[in-house]
Amino acid sequence: MNQTLWQQQPMNDSHGFNEYIIKKIVTDIFILLAFIAYTTDSRRHMEQENCDTFAGAKKIIDDRILLEFEREQQEQLLLSVIPAYIAAEVKRRIMDKMDVDRKGARAETENKQNNN
Repeated sequence: MNQTLWQQQPMNDSHGFNEYIIKKIVTDIFILLAFIAYTTDSRRHMEQENCDTFAGAKKIIDDRILLEFEREQQEQLLLSVIPAYIAAEVKRRIMDKMDVDRKGARAETENKQNNN
C-alpha cells in the first residue's frame, strides 16, 4: 500500500496504520527540530545585535566623558597662562565660532536634502 501521509489508513490494516503513525511522528519531530534550530539561530543573531548596540552606546558615552575631561583640562591650562577675564573672552569667541560652524554645516546639510 503506497498511500500519502495525509490520507487516513483504514483501521483494519494495522500494519499500514502503524506505518502511517511512525511517518507522522518522524515528520512532526523533523518539523519541531527545524523550528528549534531556526528560533535558536534567530535568538543568537538578536543577542549579537544587542551586544553590538550596547557596545556602540558605551563607546559614545566613554568618548563624551573623555571629551569633557579634556575640555576641563584645556580650560585649566588656559586659566593658568592668561588672566581669567581674557580666558573668558577667548572661550566665548571659540564657542561663537563653533556655533557659526555648526549652523553653516546644518544649513549645507538642509540645502543638500532640499536639492535631492
